[in-house]
Amino acid sequence: MPMMFLALLCLGYWYYLVQSTADLPLRVAIFFGSNGRATGWLTRTDDLHLMEAIGIGLPVVLAAVGMVFCLLSLIGAGLRRLGGSSLSAEHPPTGPFIFRYLLWLGCWVVGFAFAVQYFIAQANSSLPATMPVTSFLAVVVSFCAVVVVWCSKLAATLRDPRSFVS
Repeated sequence: MPMMFLALLCLGYWYYLVQSTADLPLRVAIFFGSNGRATGWLTRTDDLHLMEAIGIGLPVVLAAVGMVFCLLSLIGAGLRRLGGSSLSAEHPPTGPFIFRYLLWLGCWVVGFAFAVQYFIAQANSSLPATMPVTSFLAVVVSFCAVVVVWCSKLAATLRDPRSFVS
């Protein structure tokens, strides 16, 4: 389920990205100072590529890393079976679990990229380009909090492998 959800999020994000980028000026303000004023710019095409890399590329990389963990887990399970032992509750396969966790992190990354692109589009709709700093910081802090909770939950579950849910 998380893979389908991530794929749908990426498709929706890509559609929004293409639509919102078309409305941006040729020179897009993308870096902003603490006062909300633009301090750095990219071309519209560069903004599109940057936001594609963040919102689609990074989740795809996370999914690929998760698939590697699954593959390594399957290889390890096969080697244990060849050696005469079997999988037990004490040593459940961690690959599929980590894969799922990375897919959900990818979903959060897509949501964050969507919010960043939304703020960039809103900031560039006014002259001079101005970012609502308080709102943008709230999104950044919220995303950082989600990542901290994600990491702590992952670490806690890895410490107690009996709590894995397949």
